[in-house]
Amino acid sequence: MSPRSIEPRLYHALQGKADPAVVAELQHLRRDLFSLQSTVDADRANAPAVFATPDMIPPADTTSEDLQAGGQAPLNVTGLIVRLAEPQIASAPTVTVLPAFDDPITQDGALVGLSGSSTSTPQLYRFNGVKFNPGWEALSAIGILLTGTHAVRLSTYPATAQPLGAGFFETDRYALYLNQSVGGVSTWVHALSAMIGLASARPAGLGTADTNFLFYSTDLKILEYWTGAAWVVLLGGGITFLSNTFANRPAIATITSPTIFIATNYGSHAWLAISPFTAWVLLIGWGNPMEDTLSPDNKPTASLGTNDVGFQFLSTDFNRLYIWTGTVWVESPESSHNCPRGMLALFTAALQSTNAGWAKCDGNVHNLSVSDGSVTTITPPDLITAKKFVRTATAAAAHADLVTLGGAAGVYDFEPWIRV
Repeated sequence: MSPRSIEPRLYHALQGKADPAVVAELQHLRRDLFSLQSTVDADRANAPAVFATPDMIPPADTTSEDLQAGGQAPLNVTGLIVRLAEPQIASAPTVTVLPAFDDPITQDGALVGLSGSSTSTPQLYRFNGVKFNPGWEALSAIGILLTGTHAVRLSTYPATAQPLGAGFFETDRYALYLNQSVGGVSTWVHALSAMIGLASARPAGLGTADTNFLFYSTDLKILEYWTGAAWVVLLGGGITFLSNTFANRPAIATITSPTIFIATNYGSHAWLAISPFTAWVLLIGWGNPMEDTLSPDNKPTASLGTNDVGFQFLSTDFNRLYIWTGTVWVESPESSHNCPRGMLALFTAALQSTNAGWAKCDGNVHNLSVSDGSVTTITPPDLITAKKFVRTATAAAAHADLVTLGGAAGVYDFEPWIRV
């Protein structure tokens, strides 16, 4: 029954029987009801259609308490496709179990982050309600970026507890790390960085996963990057460059500002001196190997120490590369294309003059290089005078048998040599 039908009946029933003031109040009430009715009619005309189901309509005698959750007749509004059904969540909530179909969060296009623990990065899921078989779908290309200090990343967010592709931004070092599989193990791997600070604040304890970490020291005005094993200085302002023979390198006590010294007679190897200016430190990767002989021994062993790790020496007489470890010399695995000592090969006369590191199998004593940079001797058999060469055999005792090459003198242009 509308306000327009109820008011006249009350008005005529009370006319002449009630105080005029009561009648006046009824007239005011009538005007208010008319105004309310007009507002309701206007909203109804603009509102989308709502289809009610039997379980949405409470009994006539239901109280407001009964309609609340846990009441006798809780109101079910999950089927209303009006404003209540529109997404109301400003960000994707984190859940430990994907919401059920009757959960208010479960709407087409809704996002949730599924997490197994408080320290694991949530995996984003989106509810697809359009397809024939609706359900939650993982979004593997989207991750949630974690933030915190370097110490927090190590202590609270271990990579093994995060999904691959997760990111962590270190707020104190301005560095981004991504969780990647390294040798089958989840590992935080450096992606990019731009750390700035005093030279004393340069990060320590970096490893291969931190390769290409960048650090700019505001006091020295130099930019450095981490190679995975050591810090290397990139060109920058505030550095003095010097070059001379190694014997003329300035004493460290005379250096008061960042300086790079290049030794022109040591293959252009370079050393860096920075605050507190206590030692020259070799810049690994600068310059070329120093070239000289093992016999006589011209390696600069007496000039090198623990700050010269990585110094390279190429022996011109044996064609082998040696690297200084800080205390001793070791042969590079790539030395002379990995030709092992004792290898036999045939060379033509035209190539014999360029055979550095090879000795002719002529029965004479020859120098033999050693992996520690020293030299010993070897006496290979004379396979040239008799024109013989080693042949293969099935029996171990027959491996050293010689076979005559035959033919007249001067017919064969090849001679056997041994790698020394």
